[in-house]
Amino acid sequence: MNDGPDRLSPRALERRLKRHLRREPQRFFAVGAPGFEAELEHEVRALEGATDLEVVRGGVAYTAELTSVYGATLQLRTAHRLYLRLREGMLAQTRTMLFDHLRRLPWELHLGFEAAWSLGVRSRASRLLPGDDVAGTVEDAVRARMEPLGLAPARREEAPLRFQLRLDRDRASMSFDTSGRHLHRRGYRLAIGEAPLRETLAAAIALAADVRRADLVFDPFCGSGTLVIEAALALAGAPVGALAAGEAPFGFEAAPWHRASMWARLQREAIEAIEPVAARIVAHDIDAGVLEAARANAVRAGVGEVLAFEAGDAFALPLDAVAAGAERPLLIANLPYGQRLGDRRAAADVAAALGAKLRLEGAGWRYAVVTADPEAFEGGLGEPPARRVPFRNGGLDVALLIGAAG
Repeated sequence: MNDGPDRLSPRALERRLKRHLRREPQRFFAVGAPGFEAELEHEVRALEGATDLEVVRGGVAYTAELTSVYGATLQLRTAHRLYLRLREGMLAQTRTMLFDHLRRLPWELHLGFEAAWSLGVRSRASRLLPGDDVAGTVEDAVRARMEPLGLAPARREEAPLRFQLRLDRDRASMSFDTSGRHLHRRGYRLAIGEAPLRETLAAAIALAADVRRADLVFDPFCGSGTLVIEAALALAGAPVGALAAGEAPFGFEAAPWHRASMWARLQREAIEAIEPVAARIVAHDIDAGVLEAARANAVRAGVGEVLAFEAGDAFALPLDAVAAGAERPLLIANLPYGQRLGDRRAAADVAAALGAKLRLEGAGWRYAVVTADPEAFEGGLGEPPARRVPFRNGGLDVALLIGAAG
């Protein structure tokens, strides 16, 4: 290890951070669920200082100041992960080419004096594959940059500083994973039911359904309650990135450019800005035990007093009784899929029955229904939805159907 004059000091690192990161706009990439790019784009546009948006399948790239990572972590409900782009579009047909690009990256700006870092590698239509010891090439490049500075961080799988190398048609992109862990882990969903939705996906569905326009939100098959909880959090403007008490720290919290005092202040201000939920939110499930688990999840999410949980058969409940006093009712539901619950025909029957119920009783209602049997639901409804979003949940092909009944 070098102990000479080039050894990096804390003061020298701070100067480099100011010069190369804090004073220059940075490129970010927010990863979302394919099919819900419009919802993610809408959220990114609302971020302070976000410019130069580029929407691609499964994500949105944008430019912003480095500290915008805090607002994005707090406010992006539909993002699975958030990456800070270090370099894009590097021609990397061989390990030597990849090494030459990566050794020039200012790794010290993101590793600082940390002892370890971790790496993910993805490859598509490229000569280099993860099995070609690409990770070893990245290690060599990091070492070539850091050793002259007197630093020798090691690659360890569990390290919180995580980087992502993506190879696509022989072009390499290196990113720092500011999330560190999956952003769907809000910290409240300790109990889950059958065929659950991730929190980020449930939030995307709620936003796609324009939940903020509703004065009543009704879920007749609430399960673990994720859909109604995310709807309530959206209506309250709750900062989802501040909910994850007890979860692992975000990746950026280990970065040398992280400002802990700013992060704490922004979390506090975002929590103080939470608004009362004016809409009525009702969640039904026929299983009383599942309903208790959903209620516990809602309490942990801080919306336990906002939601009304009621046990019973939703098909026996007239929709006009549910909507009493409401002018803009919205039905949201994640219906049984059949593949996991053991009976595809029964799941299709449920979808068809809900469609028929909306056709017969749903005048004035809007709906946002996730189902593995969209044709069955549409058959019961008697008309196609206004919007249909095919996506995958838990490895299954399903669709979100959005429209107005009656």
